[in-house]
Amino acid sequence: MLDANLKTQLKAYLEKVSHPIEIVASLDDGAKSREMQELLQDIVLLSDRIKLVEQRDSAANARTPSFTLNRPGTDISVEFAAIPMGHEFTSLVLALLQVGGHPVKLDDKVIEQIKNLDGDYSFETYVSLTCQNCPEVVQALNVMSIINPRIRSVTIDGALFQGEVEQRQIMAVPTVYMNGEVFGQGRTGVEEILAKLDTGAAARKGEELSTKEPYDVLIVGGGPAGAAAAIYAARKGIRTGVVAERFGGQVLDTMAIENFVSVKETDGPHCDGPLFKGKRVSVIGGGNSGVEAAIDLAGIVAHVTLIEFAAELKADAVLVRKLKSLPNVTVVTSAQTTEITGDGQRVNGISYKERDTGEIRHVELEGVFVQIGLVPNTEWLKGTLALSKHGEIEIDARGQTSIPGVFAAGDVTTVPYKQIVIAVGAGATAALSAFDHLIRSSVDEVSPAASQEAVAA
Repeated sequence: MLDANLKTQLKAYLEKVSHPIEIVASLDDGAKSREMQELLQDIVLLSDRIKLVEQRDSAANARTPSFTLNRPGTDISVEFAAIPMGHEFTSLVLALLQVGGHPVKLDDKVIEQIKNLDGDYSFETYVSLTCQNCPEVVQALNVMSIINPRIRSVTIDGALFQGEVEQRQIMAVPTVYMNGEVFGQGRTGVEEILAKLDTGAAARKGEELSTKEPYDVLIVGGGPAGAAAAIYAARKGIRTGVVAERFGGQVLDTMAIENFVSVKETDGPHCDGPLFKGKRVSVIGGGNSGVEAAIDLAGIVAHVTLIEFAAELKADAVLVRKLKSLPNVTVVTSAQTTEITGDGQRVNGISYKERDTGEIRHVELEGVFVQIGLVPNTEWLKGTLALSKHGEIEIDARGQTSIPGVFAAGDVTTVPYKQIVIAVGAGATAALSAFDHLIRSSVDEVSPAASQEAVAA
């Protein structure tokens, strides 16, 4: 299961384990159980502190194959109803270290907040092993369960337990259930989870923030523009603060980046695809995002129908050539999507109008992926800054908005061509403009500078 290089690296990590670990595996005679058994046996051979116990009684565990990592003599336990390779291999390594006594890397205040949660919480996280957003959620819930034994966490591979996925009508990963009810979807970390569990957390956070000294520059947004603005502002030696829902912005949800200067390529495969293995799906949108999604899905699903409103696909030529080479992809251009149909519970088709003839056509399928762009996250700015008809913040060449001292950068602005490299440059420009504004203004006149990055829905 594990190659020699991976075994060497894992063995070095497992030397940090200070407490014994008992792995209890629920297995049967299926191929996936054998695959899981091979992985766990590889791990056991790398550390004399780890013991494997195999259970063949399926009644002992509702999910087979699965395994738990236990610290004997305690209530500390983490469960995987998955063979955690791919993006989740890191989650497995961290769980082994943390169950084995290696200190968790969280702020002391956050650890104390987790310990003080009053309640019993059972989390089930549905993932796919190609999901770049899932590990953050898995690792957050795992570490919380290690800190507070009243929290239980199980990671479930949706492709391995498709019956559950269909029964619960899970259409995207990560999807988290708490005590049998839907808790959340999408990328999230420890502090976001805590904010939902600990209702007084937001008020305490506000009180804590109010005690801090004012910032010279306050950056709102953690995407490429916000990150670049923070770096350039901090390098000027001014007091810089960043307010962000998450760091990374849309990049965290991007399937593949092949056009950022100095970086050859970085991947993040469109991750809900495994839930639709062998099924028919549609992608709406013929730009880079839509075409990349269709290419990625074509390797998983039975058939992809890509629908584009314009007469031609707008994606880069290299992507279009790749798309058209795939035998299980149908491209429909000059088509206006009119309706997504369903039976009240699940999607069963999509209708579109041929713009040339006006004829309505219907395609039967099981899933739809919409890739047609994003709406700027500027609702909170209406009535203060000048916005375009599309809701973008209007800026000049320096990133200056309609309010002196307030600057903006990134996809949320009127800058043409929404690209990472452009956002990074615009963030640097906004920060330098903010610094220039500060040094040219008296203390009484200074306003905080702001950089806002569009956030994916």
